[in-house]
Order: sequence, then C-alpha cells, then structure tokens
Amino acid sequence: MPWNIGNTSVRNPWRIQAGLQVFAREFNGNLDGSEQESLFRDRLIDRGVLQAGATVPKEPAWHGRKWRSCFAKLGLITGKTYTRLGNVQISRQALAERGIGTGQAYQLTPAGARLLQAGDVTGAIADVFMRQLLRLESPSPTEEPIQGGPTKPLVLVLQMLSLLEQANEPGLNLVEIAAFVQTASGHKGIAERVARIVQYRQERSLLAGGRPRRDFDNDTINTEWSEAGLALQPRSLRDYADTTSRYCRMTGLLTLKGNRINLRDEKRAVIDAILASEPTFLAAPNPLDYLVDFYTGTAIPTDDPVTALDEIRTFARLLVGLRIEPTVDADALAGLAAQDLATYRYRIEEQYNLAVEDEFARGHAEPNSPRIDEVLAYLRYLNGDSGQDVSIGREERPTFLEWAVWRGLLTMNSLATRPSETRYFRLDADMMPIDHAPSGRPDIVMRYNELTLVVEVTMSAGSRQEATEGEPVRRHVADIVEQPDGKEIYGLFIAPRVDFNTAETFRIGVWYHGDNENPNYLNIVPLRLGQFIAIVESMKTVPYTPAGLKDLLDRCLIFRNAHAPTWLRQIDIEVNAWLPDN
Repeated sequence: MPWNIGNTSVRNPWRIQAGLQVFAREFNGNLDGSEQESLFRDRLIDRGVLQAGATVPKEPAWHGRKWRSCFAKLGLITGKTYTRLGNVQISRQALAERGIGTGQAYQLTPAGARLLQAGDVTGAIADVFMRQLLRLESPSPTEEPIQGGPTKPLVLVLQMLSLLEQANEPGLNLVEIAAFVQTASGHKGIAERVARIVQYRQERSLLAGGRPRRDFDNDTINTEWSEAGLALQPRSLRDYADTTSRYCRMTGLLTLKGNRINLRDEKRAVIDAILASEPTFLAAPNPLDYLVDFYTGTAIPTDDPVTALDEIRTFARLLVGLRIEPTVDADALAGLAAQDLATYRYRIEEQYNLAVEDEFARGHAEPNSPRIDEVLAYLRYLNGDSGQDVSIGREERPTFLEWAVWRGLLTMNSLATRPSETRYFRLDADMMPIDHAPSGRPDIVMRYNELTLVVEVTMSAGSRQEATEGEPVRRHVADIVEQPDGKEIYGLFIAPRVDFNTAETFRIGVWYHGDNENPNYLNIVPLRLGQFIAIVESMKTVPYTPAGLKDLLDRCLIFRNAHAPTWLRQIDIEVNAWLPDN
C-alpha cells in the first residue's frame, strides 16, 4: 500500500475540527463497537458535519469508523491497537504512563485538545496541522508499512515543490501528485523524480486536444504506479492525491494557484527552516517516543521566537505594500516568548487575509475580469455541465454554490461594507470555501449602496425543497427586515430548479414574528441557477449595477399575484427581457 494522509472518506479537512467537537462532547474514550460508531455517525449528521444523503450507500457504522480513523491517523485521538515496528509493540498503558490518556481506546490527545482550543482562528488551526503532519511518518505505529524507505509526506511535498521552484517550474497538480508524489517512498532520488515531472510536462505540451491529454495523464499515472509496485483503482489514485493536496494545504505552508499547489511566499521563513532540518525520523528508532511526540504536537519553526517575529514582520511588510497600517508592531514584541507571540502572529495574518479578500473582491468588478469566467465555470458545473474544468465533491457542492453565487454578486462594485461582512461561510487563505454558512443565518447578505440583498442558495430540488428552505429563507429575510438600514430589502433564492411549492411560499412572502399579529411582507424572488448564470455572463459585455438588479427584482415581483407556475414563467420572461442581448 502507498502512504496516505488522513482519510479519503473525510475529504474536506476543514470539517475535522467540527467532527472532533462532536467526538469530545459524547464519545471521548467511548467510540468502540458498531452501536457507538453508528451513533457517532448520527451525531455528525445532527451537527451538520456530515450530510445524511452522502451516507446512503454505506452502513451507518462505516462512517463512524472512517471519521474515527481520520482522527487517529492525525494523532488527534489515541488508537485501540498499534502497528508493531520490529520487535516493539506499543500498549495504551505505556502511553498512559507517559501522560497520554488513561489507557482507554480512542481518547482525545493533547494535539486534539489544541485543535478544539483553536476555535475559528485560521492561524491556530494551521499550526495544529503543521505540527501533526510534520511529525507524521510512514511506517509508524499508526501507519501501515510501505515499500521503500521511511517517508514524511509533508516534507516530501515541500522538497519537491522547492526543487520545481528552483527549476522555474510551477507547482504540482493532482495528476502529478498521483503519478509522481504518491508513488515516492523515502526521500532519496527526489531530484530525479522532479526531472520526470518536467519531462512529463514537456511531452504533454506537444499534445493537442483534451482527450489525448487525458489519455496521456492516465497512462502516466498507471505507468508510475506499476513501476512502484502499487495497485489501486484509478479513482483511488486521484483520491489519494486530492487528500494529500488538501491536508498539506491545511498547514498554511502552501497556496493554490489555479489547479496547482505551490509554496506560500508569506511562509518562506518557516518553509526554509523545515527544509533545512528535515526529514528526521523517530518512529523506527523509538516508536513510543514517536507516539508521545505525535500526540503532544511536535515542535514547529515558529516555536522559536526569532522565526515567529520574522513571520510577523513579513506580514507587516505585505500590509504596508497594500497601503494598510499593520495592527501589530513587531519591534514592540521583541523579548516575548513564542507562545505569547502566537496571538500576534494570528492577528496580523488575519488582517492580511482580510486585505487579500478585499483585493480579491475588487477584481471581480474590473472590466473584462477573468474572474467572471472562473465564476461561470463553477456555476455551470454546479448546474450540471460536466464539461467544465472543475472538480467538486458531491458533499461540497452546497458550499461551492454559496461561494460561486457570492462571487457572481461581487461583480457589482457597490458594496457598503467589506466583502468579509457579506458572507456567513468561511474562506481559507486562497479564497476558497471552507464550509457552508451555519444554520440560523442567511448564506449571504450583500449590503449595496442601493439595496440590501439577502441571498439563500440550495442544491435541493423537488417537494422537499419547500420543506427545507421555505421557512428558513423567509425567517432570514424577515430578521434582516427587522434591522432596517434605510434601504429596500430583497430576498434572492437560487437553486438549480425551483419547485412550485417553494415559489408559492415566496410568492405569498409573509412572516409573523412570535405573537405579533402584524406580519412582515417580504420581497423574495426565486431564480433558477441557469437564470443567475445568464445574469453573471452578461457582465462580460454590459456590466450591471445594484440599481439594475433592483429593477429586475421589482419587475419580477409585479407578477407575484399569479399562481406559482405562472409567476415562475413570468420571471423567466422578465430575466430574458432584462438581459442586454435581448
């Protein structure tokens, strides 16, 4: 078997923290057996960590085991048994004697507790993942033996990206990770492996057309895996590569440019420190010490105050370059311990990330912005067009729909607030969506100078759509209406298909607050995703404004007294008439 990070069944590592919260609340030291595993699956669904529809093909306990396995492989909880290395067999009691747990199986480790304590501070979460992945080795007491020498996956990825960078080559995409990274075992011969990547790119560039290139990609992956003596289904190969990319990015050391992971310039000092000292191996020489370090959280470069201050100064320089005054003065922090500096590191990195988001948002409203084509590719894919150069897991589609619609609305450059204040879903440092908006809040609230737009999106369809969306959408719009800002407030509902019953609920558009007999009359317009795509696409030729969008919404609302099927047909007529090419 090849090495792998985490678990391909837990594809989105940003959900791990929320899943671990469920574990810590009810299952700490009590997650053994199919009954508890099934109950854990149910609790993950109850908390919105796992979608019920995504669990149908498998038995309930299977999902509970997969999430538990993910936690254990990342060192966030202890295991039940451990892989023997040589003549050494680790017991849970031996760990308990070293201060890790009490001897029970599946207990929260100090590293797991640190992830829970990180809250929603992106930098603190990244530090936890950096500690765990920097220690993670294959083979180890928690990882099965692999062919070849001992391997540290994160370090291997950093080494290969560094060599590609030195050769003035871009970073790694999923095909290259599947073919050339996942097949590596040990850290010798990396330069030769990078040379093969460059050769692969040169040969691929000579091919014309998508089909020949896809065939070449598949042949390359199969050849590399065959030569490495590995046998997996092609889909599994891509899954391994995808999780490697996602989990390594959680460390904050990598950035996603297009479809390639690259070294993150802002983290250069940390990356250089890692590459100067790694790989160092502990599992084979001393498995017990390895587990104690893994479960405690190994040292990272920013545990050194000099490196921590250097990172603070880096982000300060970047903010100054954006003509923004840093909120942290690095010179005033000299002499503080690394633990105290961490708070300031997280604060200034968050300030920088928000500034990057401001620039990202403004880029959508620029004339002929290439970001519009990016948005349209995601929207079309989510609307069923599989020909787009986009890949989104089924569980992630609701999250990406919120993000893509939000980006489509950013094309109107008339916000009265910062972009970060318009969304209730989270973004990572690459401006990619982390998770969907939490229940109890709207997905998006765009406060333009001309109007306030409360936006709700869903991938659901059929009669269940009204049951799951009718009440929350009206409540969220009504809550904003109760907080007037002097502008007209509209609701916008977007789904691949709008069910008649959903449209009927929004057509009536009434919401009572408690026992108050005077209702709010809400202006909510339902649009099919295809209609919204046409609106965004029109931005490429004739940019629209919030005032123009308000005009369209008003025109649609004129006909709300008709029955739902008639109203939806009239909305389609109004959208087509409003588009500049019609």
